[in-house]
Amino acid sequence: MMPQFTSPELNSLLERELAEGSYGSAEDAILAGLRVLRENREMRKQLADRLQSLQDGRAIVLDGDDALADFLDGIDREVDAEMRAASSPNA
Repeated sequence: MMPQFTSPELNSLLERELAEGSYGSAEDAILAGLRVLRENREMRKQLADRLQSLQDGRAIVLDGDDALADFLDGIDREVDAEMRAASSPNA
């Protein structure tokens, strides 16, 4: 038996989802919808956090492939230098 909600819009949406045959039951459709809402909320939070870090100057902004390559090469040089220093006999 399909659950009935007080909202005609919700009932209509649920009926359409079930009519498409994507879900085996009303409960499956509702559960999928709730999961999507949760994922959407988490994604919006992550996006807001990233935007805030960018506005606060805590984010790294790279413009293009060359900038990315330069950034990664710089990290490689720093790691190599630290590894050489750590493996030298005077360390």
